[in-house]
Amino acid sequence: GVDFELCGVGLGGVHGHGQWDSSDLPAAHVRSARVKFLAFLRRIRRHQGCRWIEVTHGITDKESKWDDARKIIEALEARQAELRLRRVSARILAPEQQDVTPSRSRNKLHHSYFGAAFVRPMFLQALLGGEPPEPHKVE
Repeated sequence: GVDFELCGVGLGGVHGHGQWDSSDLPAAHVRSARVKFLAFLRRIRRHQGCRWIEVTHGITDKESKWDDARKIIEALEARQAELRLRRVSARILAPEQQDVTPSRSRNKLHHSYFGAAFVRPMFLQALLGGEPPEPHKVE
C-alpha cells in the first residue's frame, strides 16, 4: 500500500445546517433555519484545527449564499487563530471562474465549481504535503 498523510482541508460551495440568509425562505421557516445555523456555527467554532484550510466559494452562488459562507469562514478562522494555526485561505470565485459559466440555461444556481475548487495542481500538491495555500483576506 501507499502511505501518505493529508496535510490540509479543502472546502467548496460552503454551507451548513440551516441558513442565515433568509431572503429565499418562507417566513414560517426563517426562525428555525437561523437557530440551526447558529448551532452549526457553534460546532464549527470547536473544530480540532488543521495545518491549513482552503475555502473556495462563488460570490454569486444562489444555492449556498455568500453571507452564510462568510460566517462559516469567520468561525473556522476564529478557531484556527485560537489554536495558533495557519489562517484560512478563502478563494472567492467570480461567475466566469466557475467550471460552467452561469447562464439562463446552464449553471443557473451559480454552484458549479468543483473543478475550480479541487482539481488544481496547487491544491492537490498542498493536500499531499506541498506548500500550503496562501491565506487570503475575506472582505
